[in-house]
Amino acid sequence: MRKIIVIIVILLSTVNIYSQSNSDTTKQKPFKFYTNSFQFRILQFFSLADFQGGLISYKYHFNNHYAFRFGLGIRLDNDNQDEEKNNLIDSITTSANYDLGSYHYSLQSQLLFYVNPQNDIKLYIGLGPYLSFSKTSRKLNNIDIISKKTDYKFSNTDVTETKDYLLGVSSVYGVEWFFTKNMSLIAEYGFVLAYSNSKAEYRHSIYEKNSKINHTNSYKRSSSGFKFNSSRVNFGLSVYF
Repeated sequence: MRKIIVIIVILLSTVNIYSQSNSDTTKQKPFKFYTNSFQFRILQFFSLADFQGGLISYKYHFNNHYAFRFGLGIRLDNDNQDEEKNNLIDSITTSANYDLGSYHYSLQSQLLFYVNPQNDIKLYIGLGPYLSFSKTSRKLNNIDIISKKTDYKFSNTDVTETKDYLLGVSSVYGVEWFFTKNMSLIAEYGFVLAYSNSKAEYRHSIYEKNSKINHTNSYKRSSSGFKFNSSRVNFGLSVYF
């Protein structure tokens, strides 16, 4: 974090010196934003990551004062696992199969207003909708314990599923500085205020072959409320075209 602050201070000092020398020699042309831009978050050692969405972070300028920005994130994981264990002493074989799934979708957008687009350091604020949905599931399909001596079979099935929804607004406020005509550095703060709803469901089934017992237990849980989170400090690069 200290490295980022030092970099910003150096850049601001550079642009002030540059603007003063420019004003003494030639008169600057009025500034105008390019229409489109992609944005990237700058990490340590100047590696790049997602700025506002893992899939895309895009901004469209209507004019010098107003722009629309959105970030879209999608994460999908689906995995199937098989396990088998043999105990030669007790003649017991244990087999298991797992289905694991995870899904996450997020959309964050703001209508931006640039307060002073003609200045070297451009101040902006923004507000817009925020939407997030997550789902995780874990299914233990079968656990079979078979003993050849007793001909005993025990099947156990577990299913766990959770769903989380977030719906609200996101806000940003920051500064932007152009070091070339179509590339700029961004530093901003923000927050998210959203309504949260969470649901969880669990089902447990047991089957014993010898006693012919078939039993199922289940429970459901739900919760809801409002959440307020301050966003991380974003230091990024914007590429215009």
